[in-house]
Amino acid sequence: MKFSKALSVLSCVLALSTAATASTCNNSDSSSSSSCASLDYFKEAPFVSPRVLLEGNILSLEEYSASTSTTPTPTWSINGCCSKQSIGELPQMSTTQSETVLQNALKGWSNGQGTWTQMSLSDRIKHIRAFVAELMNKREEIVRVLMWEIGKNYPDAKSEFDRTISFIEKTIDVIESESATSEDYNQESTFTKIGTTNVFKRRNGFGIILCLGPYNYPLNETYATLIPALLMGNVVILKIPQVGGLSHLLTFDAFVSSLPPNTIHFISGSGRKTLPPLMESGKVDGLAFIGGTNAAGLLIKQ
Repeated sequence: MKFSKALSVLSCVLALSTAATASTCNNSDSSSSSSCASLDYFKEAPFVSPRVLLEGNILSLEEYSASTSTTPTPTWSINGCCSKQSIGELPQMSTTQSETVLQNALKGWSNGQGTWTQMSLSDRIKHIRAFVAELMNKREEIVRVLMWEIGKNYPDAKSEFDRTISFIEKTIDVIESESATSEDYNQESTFTKIGTTNVFKRRNGFGIILCLGPYNYPLNETYATLIPALLMGNVVILKIPQVGGLSHLLTFDAFVSSLPPNTIHFISGSGRKTLPPLMESGKVDGLAFIGGTNAAGLLIKQ
């Protein structure tokens, strides 16, 4: 908690420029979906309710406990950078709950026979584009949470969201461009003929990918690993950071409406409680980690 308070004080200093920088909206941001008329929306503290994504369903903590027959899941109340009251609560999952998430991910992978993995690349691209469209509906909410939780000013928070969307779109553009000159991607999952033999060849996922992103760019840097992993047909488990994690709770709706159940999973809470059982299981096929080398080394050794 001392670390949290210290970080809040530091972030608060960074956020003092929010009003000044956002006021430039009248001159330079008139085309943004976050209109100047709604600037007061960003000055008002948000509140993000705790929730869990379980097998394609978004559950309150009460519903989650009832469906899994577990004791109530505790939460971590987050004040963020400048609020004297809570701006959201992050579920603190137990070791057992993180193991359940892994089991659901294995269902989604199904030894490489899962719905998402067996889908053609062109269809996966359509689903990710649908996700982008749904995520755009959450733009203002996510920008506001980034401002209040980790102290980004308005232009920086807006830029992080917009650069994330741009990254997804450009990643798809590269895949489609490469597909036009190479048979490796095989977007439509069709057979080709080599001599007298019909050959089926395509790039595909290789299993369960555990993604861990940083607190300072919780959306942009995390999605730099998450989106390519999904596009290639992998099943993803995203460990939500303790600081900067509220923005991820706001993405649940977009994922649920766009991807098949058990394609993406979220774990929140202490990394020391939730991650070791996943790594020790031997069932995590890839680790996408952005952070310190010491922490990464410890995870890999497990």
